[in-house]
Amino acid sequence: MLKANHVKAKYFALFIFSTFLLSACGGDVSDRKIQNYFKEKYNIDVKVISREEWNTGNMGDFTHKVRLKDNKNVTFDVNVSEDTVTGDNYPIAAKNYEEYKKFEKVLPTVEQLGFELKYGENFIFHEVYGSDQVKIFLDLYTSEKIDYLTFEQQQLDNYYQLVDVVRSSGADIHLLTIEDKRQDPNFISVPMKELPKDLTKDDLYLKIRQRNLDMVSTLENEEATKVTSKLETKRYEFADHYYHNWLMCGETNAETECKWYFVNVEYEQDGLNLTNEHLVSDITYIYEFLSEYLNNKPFKLNVTEPREDVDSPSIHMEYEEWGKYEDIQHLLEVKLEN
Repeated sequence: MLKANHVKAKYFALFIFSTFLLSACGGDVSDRKIQNYFKEKYNIDVKVISREEWNTGNMGDFTHKVRLKDNKNVTFDVNVSEDTVTGDNYPIAAKNYEEYKKFEKVLPTVEQLGFELKYGENFIFHEVYGSDQVKIFLDLYTSEKIDYLTFEQQQLDNYYQLVDVVRSSGADIHLLTIEDKRQDPNFISVPMKELPKDLTKDDLYLKIRQRNLDMVSTLENEEATKVTSKLETKRYEFADHYYHNWLMCGETNAETECKWYFVNVEYEQDGLNLTNEHLVSDITYIYEFLSEYLNNKPFKLNVTEPREDVDSPSIHMEYEEWGKYEDIQHLLEVKLEN
């Protein structure tokens, strides 16, 4: 009898634990409960399309995906904690879709210009800043490669037409982003709310460059390479083994002029050591050349030995370090001893 009671108690405890675990994981918040929540709050019918599973990151606070029952394009989140629905972002999704319906009228023209929606079901993405403020982003694909070097001459006209068409829709879009379809894509971002009413192509090109350091760097890198390619540098070259730009702009002013730079130089194998009799004179020349070419603007310098099989030896110098040491010999001694 005692043994039977012990078994019953064991199974009862297991049942209680399972019930607790199910509750903690939000398992008893049924689709019906979520549907009733939206019906009572907004008088809308919804369908649960995906459920977040329990993990140590959410610890039982879930964000499930739902959509309007009669419109698959209006999707939004519902927040659940244990057995209670705690919130949702339906008003944002509704605003999102209202703006899409305006944009939808000009979508055929957008497609004729060579662009397509990046997110076929959600159309326009949004971000929330604070409790009520909504900023809507429109993301597009282009099948044509975005070439920063020839963009102004060959593609700016088409993007100017695109911006004009998007504005004509009346959709409240804050940011327009276009991405090409390559494995390593380039991007164009247009801050729609910052554009002047009487927009010129020069205005648009400036706004695009202001939001794209990679474009500015690519343009600067192209001009700088025309100069460095003529230098006699047997032991090193201005290049980056892993990236397409060896000269990169760290920050720009309002006119997209670089305030400071990051420079990469590749040095010959086994050359970054104090036994190399040429190292001090080489780094001195690199420093003096860059100071003159960059009009004494600050720059960070990374000198590396590119290797495929091991970590590349390198020396990294912040721009404030150039004047910190007695001379470059002393600077290199400190860097190479660390």
